[in-house]
This record gives sequence, structure tokens and C-alpha cells, in this order.
Amino acid sequence: MPVAHRALDWRPVSVLLALLGAASASAQSAPVGPLLEVHAWGGYSGFSGSPQSPTSNKSGGTGLRMAEVAVWPTTSLRLFGRYDNSLSLDNLTLLRAGTRVPTWSGGGLINWNEHFTTVVYGGRRTLPGRIRETIVGLEQVAFLYNGAALKAGADVGRRQDKITEWVGHVAVNAPLGDRIRVEPVIFYSRSGLPGESQWRALLSAEQQIGRGSSLGLGVASGRISGTQGGLDGTVWDSYARVSAGIGGVSRAHLMVRHERAPSVGPLTSMSLGLSLVVRRP
Repeated sequence: MPVAHRALDWRPVSVLLALLGAASASAQSAPVGPLLEVHAWGGYSGFSGSPQSPTSNKSGGTGLRMAEVAVWPTTSLRLFGRYDNSLSLDNLTLLRAGTRVPTWSGGGLINWNEHFTTVVYGGRRTLPGRIRETIVGLEQVAFLYNGAALKAGADVGRRQDKITEWVGHVAVNAPLGDRIRVEPVIFYSRSGLPGESQWRALLSAEQQIGRGSSLGLGVASGRISGTQGGLDGTVWDSYARVSAGIGGVSRAHLMVRHERAPSVGPLTSMSLGLSLVVRRP
């Protein structure tokens, strides 16, 4: 059974990078990694004005969104394991059914030098109907001499029922002064079903506020086409995020996201996160 409303677990890739503090997110050049990172996010998602389900009127839920542990064996190599349950909270069909579809994944990030960073990962999850799916992903980042970065990547999911879905993205991350960075991103995805596709354009910005604190904003728009569940139409997505440094080793995060997609009603989510980073001696 196809999961309605998004291919893979669609989220702006740059948002995820900002949440996790990955090395390629907003640095002017590839940074030196710490020793250990622990990240955890929880929150609430709710749909409003959605058509009622014949089996449930549930339209909101709370839970653990994401947890990740990462180690840096060397100053340029990051290895991570991740639990991601966001699809279970942000998909109306799954939320009403009380179905959990977490993704378990792991991978690595390597800073080859001051100009190139590569991220690779793979994972598994079980979709409704006990359909297993294997997901692999890759992102390549090239840091330029003017402080900007070019990004390109893709995620591919191969399902047990022989359906292959994928989402690709290209982005430019550029500085606007000493404390502000902007990033336009284009996403395009195919669900693996005939004629079903989706594209979105995201513009995000992040401003550094003091030591270890930042403010992030983003807005995206696009279109879903060819779906069997009547989800064709324009999609709007926006988010605001505040991160605050705590004691030099921790960061607390608050993010609010709002999405409007055809036929499923507006989605609003509020997430709280905590990051712990252990620096090298």
C-alpha cells in the first residue's frame, strides 16, 4: 500500500542537516569533527480540517521523532546510527491508524579535505502491509573559496513489492555577511507508481546569534502530481527554528513547521530537541 502524501520521508534536506548539526550544513569550509554527538527530538503533529476516517477520528499525536548517536573516529570521519519516526507523525493515514513506520539507518560522513565532503547512509523500514523497504542515500558537498557550498544528493528506496521510489536534490549554500547564510534547494521525487511525482523548491536562511545559538527560517512550495488518492495540487511548507547554546557542550532546539497539501488538511508540528557534543581533548 503506497504511503500517501510523500515519497520516502520527504523533508527539506537542509532542515535535517541544520537539526543534526552535520558538518556540511553551513560551514564555510569542512570543519574538524568533535569526539561524540547525541541528538534527540520529540514533539507533536496535528492535522486540522481533515476529512474524517471511517475507522478513527485521530488527527494528532506526540512521540519521539528522531534520535541519533554519532562518533568521530578521526577528525574527518563521522559515523552515525539514527532512529527516525517522523513519517509516523506527519502522515495523516498512518497517524489515524496508529501505525508506526520508523526508519533505522546508519552511515558516515567524510571530509576529504577543506573543499569536499561526502555523506552516505542506508536503512530499513517496514511499510503498512508488512512491506519491507531498503533505503540508501548519498550527498556530495563542494566548498568554494568564497565561503559558498554546492550540494547534490539522492535517496533511493527499494520496496519488497518491487516498487522503487526516489528523491533527489541540488542546493547552493552561501553567506550573506558574517552571520547569515541562505540556501535555495530544489527537490524532485518519484514514488515508483505510474505518473506519480512531486517537486518542491525551498529557500532557507540561518542567522548565528551569539556563541552556539542560531535562528533558522524557511519556506517551500511545489506540486504533487498523478497520485491515486486525489492528492494532486500545490504544496506549501514553512518552518521556523531556534537553537540555543547551553554551557558550551549542549544545544536546545525548538522548531515549528506548517505544511499545506491537497486533500489532507494543514499539518502543524512543534518539535523540541537536545544536542550534546563532546569535544576532543
